[in-house]
Amino acid sequence: MASEPPSEFETECFLISPIGDEDSDGRRRADRVRDYIVKPAVEELGLSAVRADDIAEPGQITLQVISHVREAKAAVADLTGANANVFYELAIRHTASLPVALIAHQKDRGQLPFDIAQMRTIFYDHQDLKSAADCKAQISEHLREALEKGAVDSPVAASVNLARLQVGNPSEQVIAQLVSTVEDMASETSATRHAISALADQMQETRIDPDDAIALVKGFEVLQQLSDDRSDDELTALYMHLVLPVAHLSERIGPTVRPRQRVARRSLGRSSTRRPVSNSSTAPEQPTAHSPET
Repeated sequence: MASEPPSEFETECFLISPIGDEDSDGRRRADRVRDYIVKPAVEELGLSAVRADDIAEPGQITLQVISHVREAKAAVADLTGANANVFYELAIRHTASLPVALIAHQKDRGQLPFDIAQMRTIFYDHQDLKSAADCKAQISEHLREALEKGAVDSPVAASVNLARLQVGNPSEQVIAQLVSTVEDMASETSATRHAISALADQMQETRIDPDDAIALVKGFEVLQQLSDDRSDDELTALYMHLVLPVAHLSERIGPTVRPRQRVARRSLGRSSTRRPVSNSSTAPEQPTAHSPET
C-alpha cells in the first residue's frame, strides 16, 4: 500500500511578516527580504517559504492564515516595524511551542519590546549583501537546530511549564524558583546588552557638520589671539582648557582646518591686572616685561 503524500505543511516555512500595500516601500522591502534572505535560507532545509498574501488578502488574519501559523513545519517572523499582526501571529506560534526564527532590520536593534528583546533575534540590512548573506545563514542554522534537536525557544511554553512546577511537589517548587531567578538574570543581562548595542550604534552614527566644526575652530583661534594679546589669567585658562577638545574635533573633520599651534605657552601665574588706558595726549607708557617667577 502506497504511503500518503506529505501534508503541504510538512514542507512549509511560514513567513510571518509585515507586507504593506502593493507598490509601497514596505511591500518592496518585504518582498526583497522574502526573495533574497528567507527563501534561499529555508530551501537549504527542503522547505518553501509561504507568506500570508499567498493565501489571503494582505492585512487580514483569517482562519486559513492561523492554520498555516500553527501547522507549518517552521516559521520565520520579521519583527521590523513592530507590526501588530506579526506579534499576534508570533504569539500563536509561541503558544504551540513550534520552531520559529526571529529576524529584524538593523534599525530596530535596541527597539524591540522587552518581552521579545531577550530572545535570539537575527538582525539584517537587506540592502547590504554581506548582512543579507549572514542573516540567511543564521536562519538556516537556527531552524535546522530547532527541527533536528527540538530546541524551541517559546516564552509562552516556558511560562506554562514554570507555572506547573510552582504548584508541584517541594522539589519542583525549588526548581521553579531557580528557573525564575535564572530567567530574571537572563532578562536583565539581555536588556543591558541591547542598551549597550543601541548606544554603540548611536555613537557610530553620530556625524559632525564640517561647517559647524570649522566655525568652532575659527572661533577658538579668535580666543587664542585674545589670550595672546591680553594679560588675563581667566582667558588664558579657558584657552588651555579647550586646546585638547578642539584638537580632537579637528582630527575628526580632517585636515580642512586646524587650530594653529602656539610658539610657546604662556604662564598662568602672572598677574591678571590689565594695562591702564591713558587719557592724556601723550603716548601710552610701554608695559614693562614681567619678571620671571622665582
